Amino acid sequence: MWRWAMMTATVLAAPMVHPDFSGTWILDLARSDAGQSTPDRARYQIVQHGDSITYDRESSSVRGELSSHVVLGADGKAWTNVVAQNGQDVPTSSIVAWHGDTLVIHSSGTMGSSTVDTDEWWLLAAQGQALLMHREVAVNGQLYAATNLYFNRKS
Repeated sequence: MWRWAMMTATVLAAPMVHPDFSGTWILDLARSDAGQSTPDRARYQIVQHGDSITYDRESSSVRGELSSHVVLGADGKAWTNVVAQNGQDVPTSSIVAWHGDTLVIHSSGTMGSSTVDTDEWWLLAAQGQALLMHREVAVNGQLYAATNLYFNRKS
């Protein structure tokens, strides 16, 4: 009985290993939702070390070319970055958390007189060869757009 209790305590005390999103990811438009917030082209270059995530995002849409360099940590603290949204550089505050194998990113910023909140859920699929991203954007508390994006691993 005590062996089972010790083994259970060891398993429960083991740190949870989260998925590693590191790599180059290319948007697969055929597998993504079509919508007003879906870019025509997108590429993420992600570097992850534990709960520290850095990514460079490049995308293009009818609004033009956008690129951002973002540094985040899944530590419950607010991380400040400047991201491109609708052709503007917008200071944002992001809080990141793990929910099982899903990385959840909540970001908030101000564009003119509007507050823009973005929530993203990242999940690996297809034995780590696909990044599924669900994104919801709210402006002044009202849902503006929601989309599912599918990325293929390039490297």
